[in-house]
Amino acid sequence: MEIDKIYYCDIKEDRENNSEGYRKIVSIFEGYLQNDDEGRPRVYVPDASVVSRGRIITHDFETSKETLGYSTPQEYWNDERVNALKERLRKGIGILKEIISYTCDC
Repeated sequence: MEIDKIYYCDIKEDRENNSEGYRKIVSIFEGYLQNDDEGRPRVYVPDASVVSRGRIITHDFETSKETLGYSTPQEYWNDERVNALKERLRKGIGILKEIISYTCDC
């Protein structure tokens, strides 16, 4: 999709330390996150999101839910689910590209 850069965040340490960066991510995703056992919003992984300037375009965390009941990722990720995730991400990236084209004098 002609994307120059995708950012990856290994959130485990930031989440454990409740770092400033983690708190900022939680604030951006407020209302989209699941709560932990103590009722606080928590970023679970994997999470594949498209975000632009603090605006959530897509937020996909379906495999981070503990209630799926699958033993391994391979058991869950059949061709249908892989293709559906790819399509959701394509749509989100497409929306991002539209936003950029309207707001950037590149």
